[in-house]
Amino acid sequence: MSPQRLNPEEVFEDGYTSVFISRFHGRGLQVAYVRDRAARDVGFHLAAPGTMELSNVRVWFQLKGKHRETLDAEDLAELSEVRIAVDVDDVKKWYAAPEAVYLVVYLEALDEFIGEDIRDIVDRMFAGHRNTPGATLAAKTEKTMNLAVSRDATISD
Repeated sequence: MSPQRLNPEEVFEDGYTSVFISRFHGRGLQVAYVRDRAARDVGFHLAAPGTMELSNVRVWFQLKGKHRETLDAEDLAELSEVRIAVDVDDVKKWYAAPEAVYLVVYLEALDEFIGEDIRDIVDRMFAGHRNTPGATLAAKTEKTMNLAVSRDATISD
């Protein structure tokens, strides 16, 4: 019998997901699905600012990662945005969700997270179209699309 091996991509994702979750320590209550069927990696029921009281706000995060071999620090210094390929059906669900869904990208070369509300990304992407951004998104028939997360949208402590 051959030995079982860890999947390097899962190890990478588990690492940056743990770091991301730790940034919310004491700022809310983590919400998690028993099974990942909603295409949302992490959710938080946020505490009111400066208190330990839970607010009425829940937010969701879809996390992606870019290896330093894919985007190194030099490349990132020249970019105003980072593009991520995502499933169109997922984007449609996130855009229509009643609660905010953020697309967050971990940049290994900088050990940094960037992220934006999916609605802001889609609205910006389809701003010049004849139809509303939501209608333009709804009409998309491709399986995947590239979304651009601003390099200025750094998520820090």
